[in-house]
Amino acid sequence: MRILLPPSEGKTPASPDRAPIRLESLVYPHLADQRLAVGDALQAASRRPDALTILGVGQRVAADVERNRTLWQQPAAPAHDIYTGVLYAGAQLGSGRARHLAWADKHILIASGLWGWVRPGDCIPAYRCPMNVTLPGVGPLGPYWRRALKNAFTRQMEGELVVDCRSGAYQKAWMPNVRVCQEHAIDLVQVKVVRLTSGREKVVSHNAKQWRGLLTQALVRAGGDGLTINDPGDLVEAQPQLFATICDSLGGEHLSGARLEGGDGRWTLTLVTA
Repeated sequence: MRILLPPSEGKTPASPDRAPIRLESLVYPHLADQRLAVGDALQAASRRPDALTILGVGQRVAADVERNRTLWQQPAAPAHDIYTGVLYAGAQLGSGRARHLAWADKHILIASGLWGWVRPGDCIPAYRCPMNVTLPGVGPLGPYWRRALKNAFTRQMEGELVVDCRSGAYQKAWMPNVRVCQEHAIDLVQVKVVRLTSGREKVVSHNAKQWRGLLTQALVRAGGDGLTINDPGDLVEAQPQLFATICDSLGGEHLSGARLEGGDGRWTLTLVTA
């Protein structure tokens, strides 16, 4: 199983006494040249007077853009500490038992407009670089990473159950052709959240990240405790255990059900809240 997560928009800077990033330490070190090119372009763009416009952000995050100007000198910390927000609060990737942390680092990949992919334990600096921006000298980041990831990364995912919790902009950087190889096809499960109100389901947007984070936490704990989930059928069988973990973490809303629909390598896991 692989779990794909988006990064958070907000980042928590690492402690000033931490060392800067080492590109060779990140997952998929063969992407070092692409990461260096994007990082250099981001650093240069962030030094321009129109930096906020290039990055499509407002004055509220000017401090994040300021850090981009010295990207390679910024202190780095594990990604699960740098990324913040409701999804990561729900996932709790930086806490838990050692076996859970080890499982998360092996099975979770976090999409990034700057790094392509990182593991939760990979040390990175705080930065501001959405996937949907166009960097001078590099171009639109979605197509840039799609070209870099298209073939080799897809082959690495063959035979995997891929639970995709990314948002649309990050999905554009890599989506598998689930029928590339009949023998080692990819089963892609996209996660949807709906709320049951007066007998009718409505798509949840505001709290969807939280629910995807809670699902991630449940999958990490189950995997770290030895539960094997290799295909959609295993995911269905594991639902009672996953439900129990999610419900233990909930406050006001509760999970009233879930269903898995689809076939031929493309699936949708719908979490029903109430």
